Amino acid sequence: MRGAFLRFALVGLAGSLVYFALLWSLVDVLHWPVVPASCCAFVLVVVENYLLHRAWTFRSQVPHGRALPEFMLASVLGFGVNAAVMALGVAWLGLNYLAVQLLAIGTVVACNFVGAQRIFRARRTFSHGKDMA
Repeated sequence: MRGAFLRFALVGLAGSLVYFALLWSLVDVLHWPVVPASCCAFVLVVVENYLLHRAWTFRSQVPHGRALPEFMLASVLGFGVNAAVMALGVAWLGLNYLAVQLLAIGTVVACNFVGAQRIFRARRTFSHGKDMA
């Protein structure tokens, strides 16, 4: 468990660095509006996180057909929270987008470890064919 959490944290840190680099590039270099730039960067990092969490963090053998849809559903919920926090902080409160993004990331990550453990954990199948968590 501790090893998985450390790997989860490292993947999260790497994802955060990639995310902030993408966000900064889209906003300050390409002059995209902040909220769409945040959403685009979020989607790209979700793909990176899925692949790294499946292969390295949880070393999962759960089929993509089951794990990917569940991971994407959890990410859609996180996407909504991220967009809402960014819109509230930047558009409504006028705060710096990078500072608000730190708060948004913390908010989204709070639930991700528990969700990811559930998604990538292999389920035991008993002889009568029912999956047991």
